[in-house]
Amino acid sequence: MVICFGMLTSIVGLDLGALWDLSDFANILIAYCNIPLLYIGFRYVKKATVHFEAEDGTPFTSAVIGADVPVWDEKARKN
Repeated sequence: MVICFGMLTSIVGLDLGALWDLSDFANILIAYCNIPLLYIGFRYVKKATVHFEAEDGTPFTSAVIGADVPVWDEKARKN
């Protein structure tokens, strides 16, 4: 949708340089916010991966990764 909008404004002759600069800036801000969150969440992903690869038959609960997630505990109790 954005690409089509950009193509149409280019054909019409409108200059939207400032709009594209703002869009690039917003994308940079989102990337800079996501990098620390990925770093923080990696330890949980690593613990979950180790549990999955162990294949020891233990249920996946919040104790596996060290975070309180009631949904995982309830699902483990049902199974």
